[in-house]
Amino acid sequence: TELAVVVGADGRIRARFRWWQSAQIPTSEVPGGRSTERVPDAELDGEPGASDPAGGWCGCLDVAGREIGEISVAELSVLLQRFTRLQSLALRDLRLTGRLREGYSRHPGQDATDSVLALCVYLLTRCPHLQALSLLRCVGDAFDTAPSEQRVRSGQPPPCFGRLRSLQISEMDGPGTAGARWLVRCTPNLHLLDLSWSDANFGSLLELPRAIERIDLVGCLAVGEAQIRELVRSPEHGSLMHVSLPSGMPFSVVHTCLQLPRLRALECSGAYSDGGAPRIAIEHAELRALGLSALLLNHACCLELACPRLQRLDLRQDVFVFEGISGLSLACPELELLDVRWNAQLQLKVTAPMAELRSALLEGCAALSAHMLYNLVQSAPNLEQLEMGECDGLRVEQAVFALAFAYALRSRPRLRYILPSGVKGVGLDAEEW
Repeated sequence: TELAVVVGADGRIRARFRWWQSAQIPTSEVPGGRSTERVPDAELDGEPGASDPAGGWCGCLDVAGREIGEISVAELSVLLQRFTRLQSLALRDLRLTGRLREGYSRHPGQDATDSVLALCVYLLTRCPHLQALSLLRCVGDAFDTAPSEQRVRSGQPPPCFGRLRSLQISEMDGPGTAGARWLVRCTPNLHLLDLSWSDANFGSLLELPRAIERIDLVGCLAVGEAQIRELVRSPEHGSLMHVSLPSGMPFSVVHTCLQLPRLRALECSGAYSDGGAPRIAIEHAELRALGLSALLLNHACCLELACPRLQRLDLRQDVFVFEGISGLSLACPELELLDVRWNAQLQLKVTAPMAELRSALLEGCAALSAHMLYNLVQSAPNLEQLEMGECDGLRVEQAVFALAFAYALRSRPRLRYILPSGVKGVGLDAEEW
């Protein structure tokens, strides 16, 4: 069962209640808020809810602001009291008002004024069954410094939030260095950590739990390449499967991450080459998704991908660039999505059939020739989407382009495509079908 609560800037709460079984539907009021609207209540397994939706069985609570909604800590506390078995809690786009009177006394004395840490501790303590906690773009005076009299009691043992599997603190201030380390020590079974676009800093990523499988550090300016290398090379963190790196990392860091044996997805925007080799080989037996958008190479260099299980490849540029990928060799038989848009110098070479390829996004690849296109469509019998806008090289060899296009249309009559301006396909009068 899921309850989604929307909080307006005026503090008015509106709720959307979802349930997954057929039920009789009386009505009740959502607790908390300065004024409420009546929302459906559900009867699950023949036991009607008392005064709260689903009789306290709500498993997912999503409290989101419309633009920036306002809710007080007291109102949030009343709301959480009514749902005692929450497994997932998200607070998004909220202005939290009032003072946190709980949470400060549970963490170390040196962090007694860390309000973000205090909020995490408060929520995890109030909701002991939580497995996923998400804080996204939350602000307000609840994050101001705590009163000086609220200090940790010496000798108090730290709590353990062993049920928590997923933690997101994104697009907002994060806990301080000491507080962040303390928090992850209290969550030994954490599998997913999302700190994207926050200023959270662990000092050393070796503090992360051994169970960690997914980590998102996009936009984390406090995390440097030395910390990434240290984490990836640690034998205690071999379970990492999904890694999103901060922008602007050297390509050698990307190569270091490829040493993770269980890696399934790797993302790094704005990576740059820090070597002079004429080729860069990317090989991994288990990799499923690779995102290297806005990749910058300082020399004529060919990327050679040999990833037998790769399904999604994102090498697009944000703008039309000449410093992008000069050559791309693909040996990825399970590839489903190829996105290389706006790589002006791209030379494409397919070295293995790609029977699973559904989408090829080639817009802005000015150096793409008709022969390259012909080889691509021959190797992809199930192609459904083909974008070729601004592929100026196709205008030079229109006869070969016509042959490639005729082959594509004959074998895939439902193919969706965009042609380069000024180029006509065989028997076509429009640039887009």
